[in-house]
Amino acid sequence: MKPTNRLEYSNNWESDEYWVDGKRIRGLQQVEIDGVKYTVNTRRVGVRYYDMGHDYTAHSDHYFITEKVFGIKTEFDLNELVRKKRILAIKFTAGDEA
Repeated sequence: MKPTNRLEYSNNWESDEYWVDGKRIRGLQQVEIDGVKYTVNTRRVGVRYYDMGHDYTAHSDHYFITEKVFGIKTEFDLNELVRKKRILAIKFTAGDEA
C-alpha cells in the first residue's frame, strides 16, 4: 500500500496520539493543509480528568500551527483541525506501529 502521510488523531483517555500510515508520531515539524505548508509548534499539555473518585492529569504533546485571521496571528491545535480537514504530515518522526 502506498503511503498517504495523512495525519490521524486519537484520544485514549490518558493521552492524545497522532498517527501517520499506521505509525505513531513522536515529533511533527511540518504539515500541509489545502496545499499550504505550515511549520508546527509542539507543546506538552496537561489535561485534568476524574475517574472513580480520583483526580488525574494526562500529559501529551499537542501540535499547533499559526495562521493570520483578519490580520491577527491565531494558533490552531491540530487535534481540532484533523477532524475537519485533510492534513498531510510533511516532516515528522515516527515511532511505534499500530
